[in-house]
Amino acid sequence: MEAIVSLLWGKNTDVLRHYVAHRRRLVLMPAGFAGSDAASARPIQEAGGAVQVLEMLLPEGRIDEIRADAGRRAATVAHVVEQQQWPAFSAQLECEAERIRGLLTRKLEERLLPELVLVEALEVARRQHAIELVVVNEDVTSLGKTAALWARAHEIPVVHLAHSEILGELYTVHREFHADAMLAFGARGTEPYRDLGIEEQRLPVVGNPAWDRYEAFVAQRATVRREVYRHYGLNEQAPLVLFGTTWSARLSAQDICDLYERTVRAFLKAVRIIRDAGIGANVVIKDRPANAAFGKAALDAIAAETGIAPDAYRYATADTEALIVASDVVVSMDSNLSIEAMIAGVPALNYWDDRSWTLGPFFGADDGIVQATDSDLAAAVAGILTNPGFKEGVLAGMRAQRTRYDAGSGAAARVAETLARYARLPEQAHPDGQPAYPWQLLSMEQGTELHAGYIDQPRSELFPLFGHAPRCVLDVGCFTGATGAAIKQRYPGARVLGIELNHAAAQVAAGRIDRVFERKLEDLDFKAEGILPGSIDTVVLADVLEHLYDPWAAMLSLRPWLAPDAQVVASIPNTRNLLLLLGLAQGQWRYEPAGLLDVTHIRFFTKAEIVRFFHETGYEVTKMTAAPDVRLASVVGPPAGAAADVDLGKIVLKGVTHDELEELKTLQFLVLASPNGRAGNTNAEA
Repeated sequence: MEAIVSLLWGKNTDVLRHYVAHRRRLVLMPAGFAGSDAASARPIQEAGGAVQVLEMLLPEGRIDEIRADAGRRAATVAHVVEQQQWPAFSAQLECEAERIRGLLTRKLEERLLPELVLVEALEVARRQHAIELVVVNEDVTSLGKTAALWARAHEIPVVHLAHSEILGELYTVHREFHADAMLAFGARGTEPYRDLGIEEQRLPVVGNPAWDRYEAFVAQRATVRREVYRHYGLNEQAPLVLFGTTWSARLSAQDICDLYERTVRAFLKAVRIIRDAGIGANVVIKDRPANAAFGKAALDAIAAETGIAPDAYRYATADTEALIVASDVVVSMDSNLSIEAMIAGVPALNYWDDRSWTLGPFFGADDGIVQATDSDLAAAVAGILTNPGFKEGVLAGMRAQRTRYDAGSGAAARVAETLARYARLPEQAHPDGQPAYPWQLLSMEQGTELHAGYIDQPRSELFPLFGHAPRCVLDVGCFTGATGAAIKQRYPGARVLGIELNHAAAQVAAGRIDRVFERKLEDLDFKAEGILPGSIDTVVLADVLEHLYDPWAAMLSLRPWLAPDAQVVASIPNTRNLLLLLGLAQGQWRYEPAGLLDVTHIRFFTKAEIVRFFHETGYEVTKMTAAPDVRLASVVGPPAGAAADVDLGKIVLKGVTHDELEELKTLQFLVLASPNGRAGNTNAEA
């Protein structure tokens, strides 16, 4: 069975749901990752996928044997360490000494065990399934690195979906890059990797699936704010200041052991100064799960040192999105919380510590995010709370920079589509008859089952194109009749005829619309079927023309049967798409089971060629709208009336106007056309 291996975190379950909705796959993951429990597996299963925890592939008792092996390896390392008599650590590194000693001796067994289990489970999975992709949320520590290196050793594509927007300088382990590609949240997050020498084409910008939630939260801001104030017992008359804690991952000597305490203390000192100045504010400290060793008790102790009573602030470990949307200012240190505040339209303040000077700058002077150190942290917070002009200036700066940090909503779908492009198809079809390569669809028996690449949903985006209420509709390529059924519901009395070659789909459609013809449009004998000349007033061509060998003849054959006020609505894929152009520049024109390069596409159209096509066959395009390609949402161009170069890395498009860029970012065009009284003119001007 075709499978992917996922080491995605729980917040990215939606990516897997989108992936299996279009590519029915088995999702394999270690325990503790997205989909490994019943609750997070359910959306994946409902979308048509299957889920398997990797550890369950190992025979009973095998994990105990691996644990014993890890113990022997750890004992060997401990012996070597003792024999070497490593020198004592200096006083400056004493806070790290115990951790390092423990890591190399007592804790090595518990570190080795999950990695040894993962590798063995992956080998079992590789023997049982055709693994087309490994996807991770990080590829530099522990399990993520192990999975990435295993994939590369077996020539399986591995993609790293960034777990954060990388803002500072890459250092020590972070300077490694094991995946074939890293999917970034925004162009800003690719900069440290490009500085490292990673090619731009290996750093596609797709957005953060976890940030997709903000759109709904922001739309309900007032309700969210009321609920947050109620839940945390806040003063409804006072603004809310949110502080997001940081932590020390302790992955290198550049980490500061007491970073957590230092940053919390600096913030609480600022709170005391603000309150002493008579500025009332609610304060919530949002802690990270990684800081469980500190917790509320540790914060209360720090608060007491700074003159803040324990009940003068609230402590939270969840509700990140709701807290940010409900806040008046968000304070954090070199954190993605500032970007989340940017998305939510809330002023963000970035606290600079000594570490920021070493590894930063994390935000630029023009990013709209206020930078503050110990000496001016209180003044910066007070300015946002009390000076409307200052606050609006901060928000304006953030709005101007948002697209640089975030590709926008719809990221989960974009990530899934991008992962599908990297996936390696198995070398041959499996015995169950499912195609391994897109081109094998061409030689399969057609019409016996529903095509998994197409969705049983009405094409309601075409309805706004109608110039009048349909009376008699011909839906060419009606599939299961979902569009025709929606037309009949919206326009009672409308008669809908469908043409569909897929027998299974046609059977479903026959129960939804008035009549279904299982033959090609070119082969339909309208007269023999009792269809009167001039009786069809609406034709629907939803992603049909590109599949026809001779769409010109098809359009001509329709003319005698169309009413004087006939309207033809069509959706047609856009071949002048930036991703297709970039793929060509990289030597790729890869056919897929569905999409712009659906393997069954025969004809290809650009916006201009769509107009030419209808003109030459005796129709006039009266309206055309563009359905944007969400994968290109982060591509920013010139304003209306201006032109600029578009740099795609491998190619540069010169002097692209605003309208041209919109066309280049279009997935497909939605078209309304009408007969123009001409019978078709193959000698029409180009």
